Amino acid sequence: MAFVMIPDKDFTPLLIASKVQSEIAETLRSKTNAIEMIISAFVDVREKNVRYIFVPKDIL
Repeated sequence: MAFVMIPDKDFTPLLIASKVQSEIAETLRSKTNAIEMIISAFVDVREKNVRYIFVPKDIL
């Protein structure tokens, strides 16, 4: 969940929606990048016959 601080003078629904949307998009982008890194790590692990891979809990 992303929280955005907005000054009182800028308190318009459209602005809030736009800021929240950009925060959500950024969060999804970073999660997607993390998931791609995890997938590539799993591929490396399988190729090297290693049994465990650690994933940060906040990414899942």
